[in-house]
Amino acid sequence: MECLAAITLFANLNGLAADPTVALAVNLNSGVPELWISGPVGQGVEVLSRNSLEKAADWQVRSYIVLTNGTGVLPETTVTNQSQFYQLATDVHSTLNGLAWIPAGSFVMGSPTSEDGRDLDEGPQRIVTLTSGFWIGRREVTQGEYLEVTGTNPSATNGTPNLPVEQVTWSAAQSYCQKLTTLKRTAAQIPAKYAFRLPTEAEWEYAARSGSTNRFSFGGDPGYIDLDGYAWFVKNSSGSDHLVGTKKPNAWGLFDTSGNVWEWCLDWYSGYSSNNQTNPTGPLNGSERIARGGSYYYDAWLTRCAARNSYVPTTSSSQVGFRVVLAPE
Repeated sequence: MECLAAITLFANLNGLAADPTVALAVNLNSGVPELWISGPVGQGVEVLSRNSLEKAADWQVRSYIVLTNGTGVLPETTVTNQSQFYQLATDVHSTLNGLAWIPAGSFVMGSPTSEDGRDLDEGPQRIVTLTSGFWIGRREVTQGEYLEVTGTNPSATNGTPNLPVEQVTWSAAQSYCQKLTTLKRTAAQIPAKYAFRLPTEAEWEYAARSGSTNRFSFGGDPGYIDLDGYAWFVKNSSGSDHLVGTKKPNAWGLFDTSGNVWEWCLDWYSGYSSNNQTNPTGPLNGSERIARGGSYYYDAWLTRCAARNSYVPTTSSSQVGFRVVLAPE
């Protein structure tokens, strides 16, 4: 296997510059190649690869990792007999402020029949595998962000930039994502061939759980005692939404996945299949779109990770907003 110097800058990297403070080495672990990346603690690094240096060969995004201890290890399980070339880019960490990287993985989606507060449409549980990582908004899209991108603010509580935008229809949320993609591409602030969109229902629950198998990302919380520290819901909201990011985040750094406003997802609403699934996107059609997370106006049980809701796509409610995902097109 050949390893191209990690600090080399290629003209076709869409504005992403290499950083000489970050280094790449390839080691073998029981015969399996591993990419060892080192650099400043907390640095975000995008790993790109290709098997040819021909101009027509595209760089493929392999992963995005954060060097939490100054190092990162990435098993290279896709190696063939061809040479592999690598490139590291670090500028994405600054240009993707406000987004959290969610690694690929599997989780149990839905709730067990024994879960307190469970609704019938949360089962049957099944294993869902997401084969690619993605970025997701750490916070719900704010009124200020929406106004900056679209020039409008439909919110009932119009006037406070850091409140979540609401009264946004499903189509308007999708339109925001498309406009944001155009703006960020023009400014070379997102990786090539990536686009913003709404999360799938599976992506949303996977990110909200952040590794938890409990009712909430922070535990079972049988008496809803700890929920006050993580969510705005009917008992503590005084009947209104609140500034985003003012409660505790989950383990993956996401705020307000419980409470504040419901969040649109890509999927049409339907019942769950009992089969394990890979990268599910819901049915091809329907009458209502999925919304997740609960809101300031709803009871505690509807802020659980598995709780589901749905609305006609043309709904514009003061309790419904959204957060974005950034992923390959």
